[in-house]
Amino acid sequence: MKFPYRLTTCFLLLIICLYSANAEPGLVENFYALPNGAFIQNEAGDEEVILEDLSGSLSTLQAAINTARSDYPEAFLLILLKPGGVYTVSS
Repeated sequence: MKFPYRLTTCFLLLIICLYSANAEPGLVENFYALPNGAFIQNEAGDEEVILEDLSGSLSTLQAAINTARSDYPEAFLLILLKPGGVYTVSS
C-alpha cells in the first residue's frame, strides 16, 4: 500500500495556514489597536493648532474648526474627539 503523499501534503499545508493566520502582528481582540502616540510630529516647524472637543456635539466642533481656520489660516489643525463620543450626522 502506497503512502498518500498528496493527502499528507495538503493536510500539512492546511495546518500551517491555520497556525500562521493567528500569528499576524498587531492582531488584537476586536481588531482595534491603540494608535501610536508619536504618529503626528511637527518636524518641519509648521504651525499647528490643537482642538480638543469634549462636548460630543458636531455643531460645537464645527464652530471650533471654523474659528481656528479663520484665526490661523496657514496652520494644521489637529482635532481630538471626545473619547467614546458619538457624532451623529443627519441631513
